[in-house]
Amino acid sequence: SFAKFEFEKLNEYLAKGGNIYVALSRTYSNLDEQFIDPLPNTGMEAWLQTKGIYIEQDNIIDENCGTIAVQQQQGNVMINTPMQFPYYPIFTKFADHPITKGLESVLMTCPSTLQIKSPLTSTTYTSLIFSSERSGTITPPTPIAIGKTWNDNDYTKKNINCAVALESKRNNNTSRMVVIANGTFAINGHNGMNELNPDNVTLAVNAIDWLSDDSGLIALRSKQITSHPLKYVTDRNRTLL
Repeated sequence: SFAKFEFEKLNEYLAKGGNIYVALSRTYSNLDEQFIDPLPNTGMEAWLQTKGIYIEQDNIIDENCGTIAVQQQQGNVMINTPMQFPYYPIFTKFADHPITKGLESVLMTCPSTLQIKSPLTSTTYTSLIFSSERSGTITPPTPIAIGKTWNDNDYTKKNINCAVALESKRNNNTSRMVVIANGTFAINGHNGMNELNPDNVTLAVNAIDWLSDDSGLIALRSKQITSHPLKYVTDRNRTLL
């Protein structure tokens, strides 16, 4: 947790034109125990609320998602079968912003909803990353339902935001913040994911470049195509195709 005087230092830093990057998880997923637990508050959650940013203690689920390997027995042999895992959303909808320039798909493990409430005056907020048209949220503590058949009752929401960029002007100083409602998206090997998604790295580094006001590097870095996702189709049309 953080002490009160540490947040006072952050406020002083912002008032002088400083820039801050925050990637914060509110929940913890344990695949071995197949459970998602809420994480203790650190004080960062309440401090962000003073900036108009609320990171909910929930998890976004999405039909557009990553996969995990599940062991299944076929005869006398155990094989690893890839299975869709809505707890690991793949985000393909982004705002038009330097931080998201060139991004095609960002995969996060159990991200949370980020909402902008009571926005501060003289501050510009830009929501950056959104879930698909078929998404929803769950509230921990909750078991991880491996092998569950997901349906329309699970995906009751759309365009859930999980990241924001802020730009504030005060006393002739301009400060910037980037807040992402997931603290592990750029950590290699998290939850057994051996290969980090390239666009996850690009998102993190683009955010730092934007905070450093170095958008030229963003334009160069984002030229490579890393993903070719298909447009969403219904299960019926997918079976027909």
